[in-house]
Amino acid sequence: MLRYDCQVEVGVATCIILTMALCLNMHKARDRTDKARMKMEDTMPQVAVFKAYPFKVGQKIRVEEAPRAGDWEVIAVNEHNVTLRCPISKKEFTWRKFCYLSEEREQAWPQKD
Repeated sequence: MLRYDCQVEVGVATCIILTMALCLNMHKARDRTDKARMKMEDTMPQVAVFKAYPFKVGQKIRVEEAPRAGDWEVIAVNEHNVTLRCPISKKEFTWRKFCYLSEEREQAWPQKD
């Protein structure tokens, strides 16, 4: 009976020590992960993020610095395409959505280029 009691006590003590060691290792691992995350945040590059512009029928837009530069009126929109009309020539073109919003401002429209 003494031998059994002794083994149980040693088993419990061993279990407690192992649990404490496991907790300590988990905390050390978490600290290493936190330090690595902080280091990564310090060295993260500046990233430009673009979102497709949500065209609306009837909208007057100006495209700058692109092959389709100029003033346009949005006359149709679907999931993949936008149809634009030139306010001067009245010609209409359907293209895959291609614009990304950089700013909105009040200005004369159409502009004389």
